[in-house]
Amino acid sequence: MAEEKPNRIKLGALLLAMGGAAMLPFACDDRPKEPTPSTPSPGSTVAARPEGTAAPSKPALAADAKAGSLKWTKPAGWTEAKNASSMRVATYQVAKAEGDAEGAEMSVIVAGGTAAANIERWEGQFGGAKAKTTQKNPNDTPVTLVEIDGEYAGGGPMMGGTGEKKPGFMLLGAIVASAGGQSYFFKLTGPKKTMEATRKDFDALVDSIGPAK
Repeated sequence: MAEEKPNRIKLGALLLAMGGAAMLPFACDDRPKEPTPSTPSPGSTVAARPEGTAAPSKPALAADAKAGSLKWTKPAGWTEAKNASSMRVATYQVAKAEGDAEGAEMSVIVAGGTAAANIERWEGQFGGAKAKTTQKNPNDTPVTLVEIDGEYAGGGPMMGGTGEKKPGFMLLGAIVASAGGQSYFFKLTGPKKTMEATRKDFDALVDSIGPAK
Protein backbone atom coordinates (compact mmCIF):
# COMPACT_ATOMS: atom_id res chain seq x y z
CA MET A 1 0.00 0.00 0.00
CA ALA A 2 2.93 2.32 0.58
CA GLU A 3 3.80 2.32 -3.18
CA GLU A 4 0.19 3.13 -4.31
CA LYS A 5 0.19 6.77 -3.14
CA PRO A 6 3.14 7.94 -5.32
CA ASN A 7 1.58 6.23 -8.34
CA ARG A 8 -1.65 8.08 -7.78
CA ILE A 9 0.24 11.36 -7.58
CA LYS A 10 2.07 10.61 -10.82
CA LEU A 11 -1.19 9.65 -12.55
CA GLY A 12 -2.84 12.87 -11.44
CA ALA A 13 0.09 14.93 -12.69
CA LEU A 14 -0.03 13.13 -16.05
CA LEU A 15 -3.77 13.73 -16.48
CA LEU A 16 -3.33 17.38 -15.60
CA ALA A 17 -0.53 17.73 -18.16
CA MET A 18 -2.58 16.04 -20.89
CA GLY A 19 -6.04 17.53 -20.30
CA GLY A 20 -5.47 20.78 -18.45
CA ALA A 21 -4.13 22.67 -21.44
CA ALA A 22 -6.94 21.39 -23.64
CA MET A 23 -9.54 22.54 -21.13
CA LEU A 24 -8.23 26.10 -20.82
CA PRO A 25 -9.99 27.48 -23.95
CA PHE A 26 -13.32 26.35 -22.52
CA ALA A 27 -12.80 28.09 -19.21
CA CYS A 28 -15.83 30.22 -18.20
CA ASP A 29 -15.26 33.91 -17.38
CA ASP A 30 -18.01 35.07 -15.00
CA ARG A 31 -16.70 38.66 -14.72
CA PRO A 32 -19.20 41.36 -15.84
CA LYS A 33 -18.55 42.65 -19.36
CA GLU A 34 -18.05 46.38 -20.09
CA PRO A 35 -20.82 47.80 -22.33
CA THR A 36 -19.77 48.13 -25.98
CA PRO A 37 -20.59 51.46 -27.64
CA SER A 38 -23.07 51.05 -30.48
CA THR A 39 -21.83 52.05 -33.94
CA PRO A 40 -24.21 53.07 -36.77
CA SER A 41 -24.30 50.50 -39.49
CA PRO A 42 -23.13 51.53 -42.97
CA GLY A 43 -25.83 53.55 -44.78
CA SER A 44 -27.76 54.43 -41.62
CA THR A 45 -28.64 58.04 -40.75
CA VAL A 46 -28.44 59.84 -37.42
CA ALA A 47 -31.56 61.77 -36.44
CA ALA A 48 -29.83 64.23 -34.14
CA ARG A 49 -28.57 67.54 -35.63
CA PRO A 50 -24.74 67.80 -35.64
CA GLU A 51 -23.40 69.78 -32.72
CA GLY A 52 -22.84 73.44 -33.47
CA THR A 53 -25.36 73.72 -36.34
CA ALA A 54 -28.39 75.97 -36.01
CA ALA A 55 -31.99 74.92 -36.45
CA PRO A 56 -33.61 75.94 -39.76
CA SER A 57 -34.83 79.53 -39.56
CA LYS A 58 -38.53 80.31 -39.77
CA PRO A 59 -39.88 82.39 -42.60
CA ALA A 60 -39.75 86.14 -41.95
CA LEU A 61 -43.02 87.60 -40.69
CA ALA A 62 -44.67 90.79 -41.93
CA ALA A 63 -44.33 93.84 -39.69
CA ASP A 64 -47.18 95.65 -37.95
CA ALA A 65 -47.27 99.45 -38.17
CA LYS A 66 -49.49 102.17 -36.82
CA ALA A 67 -50.00 105.92 -36.91
CA GLY A 68 -52.40 107.74 -34.63
CA SER A 69 -55.60 105.71 -34.28
CA LEU A 70 -54.91 103.34 -37.21
CA LYS A 71 -52.82 100.20 -37.65
CA TRP A 72 -51.94 98.01 -40.63
CA THR A 73 -49.56 95.22 -41.60
CA LYS A 74 -46.72 95.70 -44.07
CA PRO A 75 -46.48 92.90 -46.66
CA ALA A 76 -43.43 90.72 -46.02
CA GLY A 77 -42.06 91.29 -49.53
CA TRP A 78 -42.05 95.08 -49.22
CA THR A 79 -39.10 97.05 -47.88
CA GLU A 80 -39.45 99.89 -45.40
CA ALA A 81 -37.68 103.05 -46.61
CA LYS A 82 -36.85 106.52 -45.34
CA ASN A 83 -39.67 109.04 -45.61
CA ALA A 84 -38.99 111.52 -48.42
CA SER A 85 -41.01 114.30 -46.77
CA SER A 86 -42.22 115.33 -43.32
CA MET A 87 -45.80 114.66 -44.38
CA ARG A 88 -45.22 110.90 -44.63
CA VAL A 89 -45.58 108.53 -41.70
CA ALA A 90 -44.36 105.49 -43.67
CA THR A 91 -42.75 104.65 -47.02
CA TYR A 92 -42.48 101.20 -48.61
CA GLN A 93 -40.51 100.07 -51.68
CA VAL A 94 -41.60 97.22 -53.97
CA ALA A 95 -39.07 95.40 -56.18
CA LYS A 96 -39.60 95.85 -59.91
CA ALA A 97 -41.11 93.13 -62.06
CA GLU A 98 -39.13 91.71 -64.98
CA GLY A 99 -39.27 94.14 -67.91
CA ASP A 100 -40.01 97.27 -65.83
CA ALA A 101 -37.39 100.01 -65.47
CA GLU A 102 -38.20 100.65 -61.80
CA GLY A 103 -40.17 99.33 -58.88
CA ALA A 104 -43.20 100.72 -57.06
CA GLU A 105 -43.48 102.88 -53.97
CA MET A 106 -46.16 103.35 -51.35
CA SER A 107 -46.47 106.50 -49.27
CA VAL A 108 -48.65 106.69 -46.16
CA ILE A 109 -49.76 110.21 -45.21
CA VAL A 110 -51.95 111.48 -42.37
CA ALA A 111 -53.63 114.79 -43.29
CA GLY A 112 -56.92 116.66 -43.44
CA GLY A 113 -59.30 116.75 -46.39
CA THR A 114 -62.05 114.58 -47.82
CA ALA A 115 -61.66 111.43 -49.89
CA ALA A 116 -63.30 113.15 -52.89
CA ALA A 117 -60.88 116.08 -52.82
CA ASN A 118 -57.87 113.77 -52.61
CA ILE A 119 -59.09 111.53 -55.42
CA GLU A 120 -59.43 114.62 -57.62
CA ARG A 121 -55.84 115.57 -56.77
CA TRP A 122 -54.60 112.06 -57.65
CA GLU A 123 -56.49 112.23 -60.97
CA GLY A 124 -54.65 115.50 -61.70
CA GLN A 125 -51.33 113.67 -61.25
CA PHE A 126 -52.45 111.32 -64.06
CA GLY A 127 -53.40 114.09 -66.46
CA GLY A 128 -57.06 114.08 -65.44
CA ALA A 129 -57.62 110.32 -65.98
CA LYS A 130 -60.74 109.19 -64.12
CA ALA A 131 -60.32 106.99 -61.09
CA LYS A 132 -62.17 103.77 -60.38
CA THR A 133 -63.42 103.74 -56.79
CA THR A 134 -64.91 101.03 -54.59
CA GLN A 135 -65.74 100.75 -50.91
CA LYS A 136 -64.48 98.20 -48.40
CA ASN A 137 -64.92 97.73 -44.66
CA PRO A 138 -61.99 95.71 -43.25
CA ASN A 139 -62.15 95.24 -39.46
CA ASP A 140 -65.16 97.61 -39.32
CA THR A 141 -63.04 100.39 -40.84
CA PRO A 142 -64.53 102.16 -43.90
CA VAL A 143 -61.96 102.37 -46.71
CA THR A 144 -62.26 103.98 -50.14
CA LEU A 145 -60.20 102.11 -52.74
CA VAL A 146 -58.85 104.03 -55.73
CA GLU A 147 -57.34 102.80 -59.01
CA ILE A 148 -55.95 105.03 -61.78
CA ASP A 149 -53.67 104.29 -64.74
CA GLY A 150 -52.06 106.47 -67.39
CA GLU A 151 -49.17 108.93 -67.52
CA TYR A 152 -48.07 109.73 -64.00
CA ALA A 153 -46.52 113.11 -63.16
CA GLY A 154 -45.75 112.40 -59.50
CA GLY A 155 -46.65 114.30 -56.37
CA GLY A 156 -44.04 117.03 -56.73
CA PRO A 157 -41.23 117.98 -54.31
CA MET A 158 -43.60 118.68 -51.40
CA MET A 159 -44.81 115.06 -51.51
CA GLY A 160 -41.39 113.54 -52.13
CA GLY A 161 -41.89 113.19 -55.90
CA THR A 162 -39.99 114.63 -58.88
CA GLY A 163 -42.92 115.62 -61.09
CA GLU A 164 -41.35 113.70 -64.00
CA LYS A 165 -43.94 112.32 -66.42
CA LYS A 166 -43.98 108.52 -66.55
CA PRO A 167 -46.22 106.75 -69.08
CA GLY A 168 -47.65 103.29 -68.39
CA PHE A 169 -48.01 103.84 -64.66
CA MET A 170 -50.73 102.83 -62.22
CA LEU A 171 -51.96 104.02 -58.83
CA LEU A 172 -53.62 101.86 -56.19
CA GLY A 173 -54.85 103.88 -53.24
CA ALA A 174 -56.73 103.42 -49.97
CA ILE A 175 -58.26 106.34 -48.06
CA VAL A 176 -59.37 105.93 -44.45
CA ALA A 177 -61.23 108.75 -42.68
CA SER A 178 -60.75 108.87 -38.91
CA ALA A 179 -63.09 110.15 -36.22
CA GLY A 180 -60.56 112.82 -35.23
CA GLY A 181 -60.85 114.73 -38.50
CA GLN A 182 -57.62 113.34 -39.96
CA SER A 183 -57.54 110.99 -42.96
CA TYR A 184 -55.02 108.29 -43.83
CA PHE A 185 -53.87 108.11 -47.46
CA PHE A 186 -52.17 104.92 -48.70
CA LYS A 187 -50.84 105.60 -52.20
CA LEU A 188 -49.00 102.93 -54.20
CA THR A 189 -47.62 103.96 -57.63
CA GLY A 190 -45.39 102.22 -60.17
CA PRO A 191 -45.16 100.64 -63.65
CA LYS A 192 -48.18 98.49 -64.54
CA LYS A 193 -46.40 95.11 -64.56
CA THR A 194 -44.91 95.71 -61.12
CA MET A 195 -48.24 97.00 -59.81
CA GLU A 196 -50.17 93.98 -61.08
CA ALA A 197 -47.55 91.65 -59.62
CA THR A 198 -47.91 93.23 -56.16
CA ARG A 199 -51.68 93.84 -56.25
CA LYS A 200 -52.30 90.88 -53.91
CA ASP A 201 -49.89 92.43 -51.39
CA PHE A 202 -51.74 95.74 -51.60
CA ASP A 203 -55.05 93.93 -51.03
CA ALA A 204 -53.57 92.13 -48.01
CA LEU A 205 -52.42 95.44 -46.53
CA VAL A 206 -55.90 96.91 -46.99
CA ASP A 207 -57.48 93.88 -45.32
CA SER A 208 -55.17 94.41 -42.32
CA ILE A 209 -56.24 98.03 -41.74
CA GLY A 210 -58.06 98.58 -38.49
CA PRO A 211 -58.22 100.53 -35.23
CA ALA A 212 -54.95 100.70 -33.27
CA LYS A 213 -55.14 99.10 -29.83
